[in-house]
Amino acid sequence: MYRFLAPTVSNAAPAPANYAVFNFYLDSRLALPNGAPELTGVGKVLLTCDGTQYNCRRYQLNHGIPGKLPIFQGATFGLFGTPINLLVSAPGRYLVAYDVIAPGMALRLEATYLEWDGAEAILVSA
Repeated sequence: MYRFLAPTVSNAAPAPANYAVFNFYLDSRLALPNGAPELTGVGKVLLTCDGTQYNCRRYQLNHGIPGKLPIFQGATFGLFGTPINLLVSAPGRYLVAYDVIAPGMALRLEATYLEWDGAEAILVSA
């Protein structure tokens, strides 16, 4: 079963964000059949969420001027040119998480579960 990952970003601060590093953590059981051309794979990491450990692959996306527009207050931007295909091979709960590193911003990890029961997939906040 395929699901698509198409994240967006916005800025609540009045100052534009000229530079940001986005780290995406995908449960290692999720496959990327078409790859992730806009992301750089930077290794594996073990994340704990709600008392359960997940082996994840970490991918990074660098966002910065002059190649990309600053992230302005109130504007929403898509991070990828095309969505990333995620292949779910078996029913279960899969972790999808991210963090953002940007000047003046506190680092925090946000996580969501992709739950698939074999027929229907839903996203559940962690």
